Amino acid sequence: MDANITWDAIENYTVSNMTFIGTMPPDWDRNSDTNAFEIIGPDGLPVFQEIYALPEHIIVNGLFPKKPGIIIGAFGNDCVVGFTNEVLPNLPDRKPIFKYPSWKYPGVLAN
Repeated sequence: MDANITWDAIENYTVSNMTFIGTMPPDWDRNSDTNAFEIIGPDGLPVFQEIYALPEHIIVNGLFPKKPGIIIGAFGNDCVVGFTNEVLPNLPDRKPIFKYPSWKYPGVLAN
């Protein structure tokens, strides 16, 4: 379980089509290139990923608040709904796309 992620932060920082609304928490980071956009939490794991596989095929992975205390986690082929301590350990495909910190590795892929 990642006790450092605050779900208020996720709810107050909205990402849509690479448009940022709100203030990203200071211990989070984001990186992107022409085909993908990602936000990572303080643990270095992604909170949100938007991947343009094809112009008409967009993959969205992330941790999405459902109601207080409950989240939806969707990464790769896994989608888990539940409390944070139930969801986070059950997302083996929750891996960063990019290298961090982004100021040092802008647009550089992790692998």
